[in-house]
Amino acid sequence: MFMALQAVSQGPSYVFVRNAPSASQTQPVVQVKWFSNDILNPEGFNLYRREVGVSNWVKLNTTPITRGVMPAGVRAQDEEIDFLVDVVTKSPEDLKEDFLYLNLLLKTFESNQLANFLGIFYNDTQINFGATYQYRVGVIKGANEIYLTNSKPIQADVYQKGNAVSGIEVYQDRKSISVNWEQDEQSFYGVNVYSVKSGDTTQLNNEPVILTKAPDSTGVYGYPDPMFMTTGFEELETYSFLVEGVDYFGEETRLSKAVTLIFDDTTPPPVPGNLKGKADSLRVRLTWDQELAPDFKGFNIYRSIKSTGPYVKVNASVLDADIREYNEKLEIPGPYYYAVEALDHSNNPIRSAPAFVDAQDVFPPAQPKRLTIVSDTGRFVLKWEMNTEPDLLGYYIYRTVDADLKGNYVLMNGDPVDTNVFVQVLPKVVKNDFYYYIVAVDTSFNRSPDSDFATAVLPDVTPPEEPFIERIDYSDEGIIINWTRNVESDLMGYHVFRSDSAKGPFSQINIELLATFSFRYTDRSAEPNKQYHYAIRAVDRAGNISKIEKPAAAKWYREHEVKEDLVLTLKTKKRNRTNRLEWNFIDDNSIKGYIIFRGPSERVVKPLTGVINDKFTFVDKVEKNKDYYYQVRAYTTSGQVIYSEILETSL
Repeated sequence: MFMALQAVSQGPSYVFVRNAPSASQTQPVVQVKWFSNDILNPEGFNLYRREVGVSNWVKLNTTPITRGVMPAGVRAQDEEIDFLVDVVTKSPEDLKEDFLYLNLLLKTFESNQLANFLGIFYNDTQINFGATYQYRVGVIKGANEIYLTNSKPIQADVYQKGNAVSGIEVYQDRKSISVNWEQDEQSFYGVNVYSVKSGDTTQLNNEPVILTKAPDSTGVYGYPDPMFMTTGFEELETYSFLVEGVDYFGEETRLSKAVTLIFDDTTPPPVPGNLKGKADSLRVRLTWDQELAPDFKGFNIYRSIKSTGPYVKVNASVLDADIREYNEKLEIPGPYYYAVEALDHSNNPIRSAPAFVDAQDVFPPAQPKRLTIVSDTGRFVLKWEMNTEPDLLGYYIYRTVDADLKGNYVLMNGDPVDTNVFVQVLPKVVKNDFYYYIVAVDTSFNRSPDSDFATAVLPDVTPPEEPFIERIDYSDEGIIINWTRNVESDLMGYHVFRSDSAKGPFSQINIELLATFSFRYTDRSAEPNKQYHYAIRAVDRAGNISKIEKPAAAKWYREHEVKEDLVLTLKTKKRNRTNRLEWNFIDDNSIKGYIIFRGPSERVVKPLTGVINDKFTFVDKVEKNKDYYYQVRAYTTSGQVIYSEILETSL
């Protein structure tokens, strides 16, 4: 309670207003009460009012509103007020103690006379009935004022109770009732909670329930849930619950809407006793005793592998009330704990003390079926049909290279494999036949019969050696490649590859695979006077093909006369002082390139450029007042030179 008040006193300021209970149409009265961090301000307060829609504030007091005198009759009627007035007047330093200061605040909520004594209460009678007003309080600090938060607008009217508390939620939690509501600090500081049974109303709290926000585990502040909890209700009786707020003038708000519920039966039946369990292999028999109650319903059976749980219900439906024995067949052996739960017709449960049962397994798993092996590069992948035994631990894998010698099988895994897949990695060059079988084992280490064995061999992934090209010969038919035959036992033959570059790419030039005894091949598609690079690739029965690492170079030289003319054209630009030469492209593979010749006369021309083989134009920078003679010459791989005409120009 006091924590909530502390939050109000140290939080934002409040100015509360209401129409006085004595207000009438001819004599309207608005009561104002305010709270701030310093309700005992010795310099006092100023109170201002304005009508809604008017900007100017009117000061209501001519002198500061300060602490007054408490009538002796009021002090005599209320010991708490009498004590607090003595503290304020005689030892105000004691109010530095939070407990005492918060009790003073709480009492000002309940008593308007105490608030008036402290100078934080005012009756405004100088108002017009039906007009709407707003109030402001100034805390006097020397020559300055600190304004509190403005009040809500209020229309001068006859007294009416405050609006009912909303958002009422009521629910039962075992033997208690929990109540929540929508908290509104501007309208009420506390609430009263009532229950109604058969027309009789009972207030469930002695003092108004006051809430404060507190942080949760994430640091977020919120109100408690539930906001109010109480006990003492009769089972199977109907109750209605109501909430009313208590405002800051000590008056109750209107009652909330009623929430009605039937208080459920929460008393469980007597606890089952003398629970015993006995195991015969995987078959378990339970027996127990039970004292019956008038609303007794039946039993549930629970099982766990630990005495502390968690327990799992094993029966599909509630056992009848006259049953005292239960039998079940376990799927997985081991130590178990059983409990019997008794239920009444309101489904209130109560469990017995646990009973221990040790169920031993003597039954092996079934023989594993459908073992298969798929061979891949450097590994075997074994798969089989998964066993269905619930206590299956896994599988042992065995391997040998001789299926007829049982003792030669080697265990491949130290721990049982708990899936139906096993992968074994082997060197890629291994070519033996391997035989495998598997054995299933359960959690009691009972072993199944051996599976049928499966066999496989690793695929051959090792290519043949690259054939060695001994020499290159030439004939009128083309280029002859000679190589040394490979000696691999699984050799299938050869392919011949050719490229324009030693770095490739290489293209196969034979159509059919050459026989294993082949050692020579004639390339009849080779063009004369062109550079080639050759490689022989061997192929084995698995389709592996040797790499190309050491290709051999070859060039088939043959005399070849180019008969096409070489035509040169010349354009002179005097302004730029340039001569532009162009010549035709001779479409012949034997052309190595072109060279431009220039001289001062037709008889004296010398090379102007090096070999040009990537363009057919040339621009020459020249000088004025000189004669120039140009000629272009084409050179072939066989040594032939083709000459253009000599052209003359001058600037």
